[in-house]
Amino acid sequence: MLRAVLLLLHVLAGVLLALPIRGADIAGVGRRVPRERIAGAWHRTLLRILGVRVSVQGAPLRTPHLLVSNHVSWLDIPLIGASTGIRFVSRHDVQRWPVAGLLAQACGTFYIERGAGRSQLTAAAMRAHLETGSVALFPEGTTTDGTGVAPFRARLFQAALDAGVPVQPVALRYTPARDGTPIAPFVDDDALLPHLLRILRAGELQVELQFLPALFPEERAERRALALVSQRHVERALQARCRRPGPGERYQ
Repeated sequence: MLRAVLLLLHVLAGVLLALPIRGADIAGVGRRVPRERIAGAWHRTLLRILGVRVSVQGAPLRTPHLLVSNHVSWLDIPLIGASTGIRFVSRHDVQRWPVAGLLAQACGTFYIERGAGRSQLTAAAMRAHLETGSVALFPEGTTTDGTGVAPFRARLFQAALDAGVPVQPVALRYTPARDGTPIAPFVDDDALLPHLLRILRAGELQVELQFLPALFPEERAERRALALVSQRHVERALQARCRRPGPGERYQ
């Protein structure tokens, strides 16, 4: 109950932070707002409230890049956002969601709609940001149960090629509950509130977040090939044996 109250207060704090950031966007001074740093601090606090412990392997790039990850849950966003200052790509309908839409817009989220023309607009916006910052993409286009990887959609990889920045694959691996029940996957007909309650009841959720070696595509690289190589890197990492953190790894 205490954690549920803390969660509610934390979401309220996020809304109170998001409102002036959106005001700055409307006023045309949004670029001055360190939104990635603010979002990172908010995400780290959220993970502590939810009892999520993260084993980090490897390190995120510190220069502009496109980060691509397998997608298991809405928790993927705070997990990655807490570890590196980055903006995300999300479905276009998220911007209309109450509360979550406001928070996503304040974080500078890029929105993707179906159709080649729409995705080109998103890729162009991503490319402009990649000149100075980084973007996180879930190229499966949907969530999975985390046991495998769905095919990576290649279209938005073009933003990294156009901007001339590397691609860093990331593998997310969630540990099930002690009885073997999967807690984290947010799939099919899952609703947010029951899923939140499931996480709160679990008491603790352990996750492995593995930053894989960056891919530096050649000048004439093709986006489908880049997407496929990224997918295979994530698949190999997920197939690796789960283990406790070793030297150079840490729980946050």
